[in-house]
Amino acid sequence: MSEKRAKGEAADRERLEKWLDRCLRLDCYRDLLTERQVEVMVLVYEEDYSLSEVAELWRTSRQAVHDLLRRSEALLDYYEGKLHLAELGQQRQSQKEQIELLLLRLQGGQDADGDLWRQLNELIAGL
Repeated sequence: MSEKRAKGEAADRERLEKWLDRCLRLDCYRDLLTERQVEVMVLVYEEDYSLSEVAELWRTSRQAVHDLLRRSEALLDYYEGKLHLAELGQQRQSQKEQIELLLLRLQGGQDADGDLWRQLNELIAGL
């Protein structure tokens, strides 16, 4: 794989992670934003509108939409920095998936030495 292609794929992954992070934070803190802030976040991050498309829809400038989007993102970052709800939600989801996997392995009789039970108990204790 060429270096240019690898950089492009890394940039794509970074954009996807940012997009996922914004969507998760919006889910967590939606009620703390104004209707207009939620609307711009939904249009851009969930409906995949461009800033120009939102500006046309709202009959305003692209710069006004850009400013509102950036202020909304900054608020989501601020709330996450103080409350950590999105981070905790991701941790809980990961723990849930690990528990489900361990339970499936236990049901399949894959715990001859009791290690799966130990892992399960550790996960549950960390909740």
